[in-house]
Amino acid sequence: MSRDSGSHMREVLEKDAKGVVGQVGRLSKSLVVQSEAPQELQRTTKRMVTMDENMSSTSQNIDRILVTIRDCKLSMNHVEQSARHLEDVVDEAKELHRIMDVTAVRMREGDARIAASLV
Repeated sequence: MSRDSGSHMREVLEKDAKGVVGQVGRLSKSLVVQSEAPQELQRTTKRMVTMDENMSSTSQNIDRILVTIRDCKLSMNHVEQSARHLEDVVDEAKELHRIMDVTAVRMREGDARIAASLV
């Protein structure tokens, strides 16, 4: 019976030892994970800061783009106004050209009358 109880005791001790070894392994793993937590937090914080900086930079770029778009719209309005003014100038030039043509015809008619009266 001492052999059976010794064997039984040995089995119990081996089982307990395996349980303790397993628990030590889990605790060691937990400690490793916990010791990496501050480093992971630091890496995550750095990533968040980088993302925030990128978002800020993107926001600044968007603001610059919006300013550029506004400036382009103002320039286009100026070009449109200049084009309208140019149309007015062209119309006025056409009218002056018509007046000059009429004046030239009248001068020729006058010259012809003067020449006829001298004969």
